[in-house]
Amino acid sequence: MKVGLKLNLSFYTIIGLMILTTILVFINLSTIEEKQSDALDNRVVQIRIVDDIRANLAFQGAYSRALILEDTTETRDSLSKHAAALDENIHSLEAMVSSELMKELVAEIKTHKDTFNVGIEKLLASLDRKDDMNTSANIVKSEIVTANRAILAAATEMINYQEKQLENIKGEAEKAVSYTRITSVVSVVIAIV
Repeated sequence: MKVGLKLNLSFYTIIGLMILTTILVFINLSTIEEKQSDALDNRVVQIRIVDDIRANLAFQGAYSRALILEDTTETRDSLSKHAAALDENIHSLEAMVSSELMKELVAEIKTHKDTFNVGIEKLLASLDRKDDMNTSANIVKSEIVTANRAILAAATEMINYQEKQLENIKGEAEKAVSYTRITSVVSVVIAIV
């Protein structure tokens, strides 16, 4: 084989290898970008919404207990405000979730939120009737606190699930970066040879 033909063959092999390496790098970068987008645009937002659910839940519980001690318009308004915010959080989260587990947990939260709402209605009716404090306190202890705890447990499970998914995404992104590095190094070594 002539020297010129060997050089041309080597040159075209290197060009082909570089093109292949570039394609593989772009594919891996696309995978990394997709994983990052999933992590930041979806999972982190869901975690933030669940944190808001937990905060509004805590306020609802506090204001429902505060109503027993001091039934004021301000306390009732604050309770309504946080209940509405919790409903909005649940609605936002419901629109975002895609996994079956998250859908089940959202449905569970909605069910317990309905139970909580019924308990609040009973509490307000008890306060409006001027029932004794023990009657109102029992409504809070039995229905409202139970619903709050169930919502909190589901919200905690959601956060644990999302954090696990973020760890999985991080691992997949690290694998893609590692694969890209190896591909680049192999390509350079072959080009040098």
